[in-house]
Amino acid sequence: IVDSDREFYEKVSPIFNGQKFLIPEPTLCPDCREQRRLAVRNERKLYRRKCDLCQRNIISVYHDQAKFPVYCTDCWWSDKWDSTQYAREFDFNRPFFEQFHELQNIVPRIHLSGRNNENSEFVNQETDDKNCYMNVGGHYNEDCYYCTYSIHGRNNVDCYWVIKSELLYQCIQCNNCYNCVYLQNCDNCNNCLFCQSCIGCSDCFGCYGLQRAKFYWFNEKLSEEEYKKRKQEYLNSPSQLTAIREKSLEFFQRFPQKYAQILQCEDCTGDYLERSKNSKAAFCAENLQDSNNIYIGLDLKDCQDCASFGWAELCYECSSSGIEVNNCLFMSYSLSGLHNVIYSSACLSSDNLFACVGMNRKSYCILNKQYTKDEYFELLPKIITNMIGTKEWGEFFPVAISPFGYNETVANEYFPLTRDQALAKGFPWSDYESPKPQATKIITRDKLSVLSDITKIPDEVSDWAIECEVTGKLFRIIPQELKFYRKQNLPIPRQHPDQRHVDRLASRNPRKLWHRVCDKKGCKAEFESSYSPERMEKVYCEKCYLESIF
Repeated sequence: IVDSDREFYEKVSPIFNGQKFLIPEPTLCPDCREQRRLAVRNERKLYRRKCDLCQRNIISVYHDQAKFPVYCTDCWWSDKWDSTQYAREFDFNRPFFEQFHELQNIVPRIHLSGRNNENSEFVNQETDDKNCYMNVGGHYNEDCYYCTYSIHGRNNVDCYWVIKSELLYQCIQCNNCYNCVYLQNCDNCNNCLFCQSCIGCSDCFGCYGLQRAKFYWFNEKLSEEEYKKRKQEYLNSPSQLTAIREKSLEFFQRFPQKYAQILQCEDCTGDYLERSKNSKAAFCAENLQDSNNIYIGLDLKDCQDCASFGWAELCYECSSSGIEVNNCLFMSYSLSGLHNVIYSSACLSSDNLFACVGMNRKSYCILNKQYTKDEYFELLPKIITNMIGTKEWGEFFPVAISPFGYNETVANEYFPLTRDQALAKGFPWSDYESPKPQATKIITRDKLSVLSDITKIPDEVSDWAIECEVTGKLFRIIPQELKFYRKQNLPIPRQHPDQRHVDRLASRNPRKLWHRVCDKKGCKAEFESSYSPERMEKVYCEKCYLESIF
C-alpha cells in the first residue's frame, strides 16, 4: 500500500453531516480482495426453475432451492412488488453483515442479467443477442454458442473475448477475424488456423508473429498450391486437431514473447490494457484513468478494486456493475444510474442508498427502509461509527454471505478450491445437482472415438449425452452447434463446455505481475509482466519484441 493508494482512500471516503468517514487500508492482499469480489458473480451455472411470482418456467443463475424469491424479468420489473416492503430497522446490537445477509435472503432477485435478447434463453449478462446459447458477458451477438465476452460476433463457437468476428472456433483475444480456428491475440486475420500474435494475415497455418502474410505454414512461405495441399491433408484428418494444437504451441515457444498486451497506454501496468493512463494492475480493460486493481473494466476514472465494472468514477470495491455510476462503495450486481450508493446489491437508478437490495428509483434508504433526507443523514453516521467499532467498515461483503455457492462463481475459476477447502474457510458451497440430461444414448469416455469423423455423425447426436473425457460430466450437442461443426469440418468436442472454458482460461497468462528484466541480450529494460520468471519463454520489452518479430 503506497501513498497514492492512501490518497485514493481519502478521496473516496464519504462525508456525512460534515464528518468524513475514512476508508481504512485493506486488510487483505489484492488477490484475496479480488477473490472475494468474484465470489458474488455467477456467470455460467444455469438452472431450470419456476418464477416465484408468476410460476412460469425460467432459466436462472439461482436454482430452485435458493433461500430468496427469484422472479422472471417481466415480474421483477413489474409493479407487482416493491422492494421497500422488505424494509428493516438497523439493530446496533448485531453485526452489520449479519443484518445485510438476512435482508438479501428475503428480497426477490431477477433470474438472469440481460436485455433485448431474442431466442437466447440460455445467455447471461448479455444484451442484444439473437439465436445464441450459453454466452456470457457479451453484446450484439448472433448465432454464437459458448462464447465469453464476445461483442458483435456471428457464428462463433467456444471463443473468449473476440470482437467483430465471424466463423471463429476456439479463438481467444481476437479482433476483426473471419473463418479461423484456434487463434490467440490475432487481429484482422482470415482463413487462418492455429496462429498466434498475427496481424492482417490470410491463409496461414501454425504461424507466430506474422504481419500481412499469406500462404505460410509454421512461418514458412509456401506456394499457394503447396499450402492448399498441406491444408487439405489436415482437413482430411480433423481428429488430429489436438495433436496439431500441441505442435503449434511448442512452435510458438521458440519466439520471444511481448512482456504484456498493452496498447496506447501511459504509465500503466497489467495485461490486455488499452488507451489508459496512470493505472496499475489492470487486466482486460480500456479507457482507464487513475484506476488500479481492475479486472474487466471500461471507462473508469479514479476507481480501485473493481471487477466487471464500467462507465464509473470514484468507486471502490465494486463487482459486476456499471453505466453512469459515481461515488459508490462496496457494491455488487448493480446496474445503471447509481450515485452515492454504499454496501448495496442488485440496485439501479437510485441515489443515497446504504445496505439495500433490489432497489429501483429510490433515494435515502437504509436496509430497504425509506427515510427522509434529514433522517438518512442523521442515522447513517451512527451506523458507520458502529461498523468501525465492529471492524466491518471498509470490508467488501464476506464470501460467506454470497448468494451463490463458491463453486458456482467466477472465483472458483481463478482461485479454485475443493469443497473441503472452501468449507474450511467458511465459504458457501452448492451441492445442488441439476437433473441429468435426457438422452436416447450415452457416449461414454471409452467410446469417444466414434465422434472423430464429423461426416459420420448422424443428426440424432443431439439426442445423445456425451461423457466428458476429463470430468466425466454429461453434456449435449445442440442442433445449431452440430451444423457449425459440419460446416467447418470440425470434430464433435470430447469435453464438457465448462471444461473447454477452463482450458481457454488456462491458455491465457494469469492476472498477476512479476518484475522482470528484458531477456534480449544487452537490453536492461525493466517492466512488470504476467510471465513469471520460472517460465521457459523469453520475454522482451516492447522495443526489443517489435525489432525481433517485425
